[in-house]
Amino acid sequence: MVFAILLAMSLTSCSSSGAFDSNDSQEQDSTTELNVVDAMFVQMMLPHHEQAIVMANMALESSRGAGNDVVVLARQIKEVQEAEILVLTELLAMVGDSLDGHMHEMKGMLSEEELAELGSLQGTDFDRKWLEGMIAHHEGAIEMAEDVIRDGSNERVRMLAKEVESAQRAEIDVMKSLVG
Repeated sequence: MVFAILLAMSLTSCSSSGAFDSNDSQEQDSTTELNVVDAMFVQMMLPHHEQAIVMANMALESSRGAGNDVVVLARQIKEVQEAEILVLTELLAMVGDSLDGHMHEMKGMLSEEELAELGSLQGTDFDRKWLEGMIAHHEGAIEMAEDVIRDGSNERVRMLAKEVESAQRAEIDVMKSLVG
């Protein structure tokens, strides 16, 4: 069941990822400036996704003993977020120094202590803590994406935010079913 949901999510994200291809019209990006909400999303989502990849890599370590459902989900999260990081990196060039003094704490980020605790766990204890941490992490990303969907001005950033929101809601549903 979980594998079927993940396969459907993968196909959905693959079909929509073309919307963010670097070969897309650069004219739209250069004519539609990023407002503060767009710029904040781009700057904050990059390290947010990077931490999710760190967490996914923990689940993929064979010595960790993560359950198969968690491993499959971690691969999916890593693949999607790596693709989105490429887009975020490209968009970052449009941001410049526009956020000086506007950065806020990113929602859903695990602290160094929480990451260390997660890294010390194995098996079902790891799975539960990983799922709980990733759910909170995704909820933070969704909140940031909703800000852009509501108040962003750059269509490419808004499209990416919609993709983040949609994909991560679907992944949260899967994770909640695994936590029980």
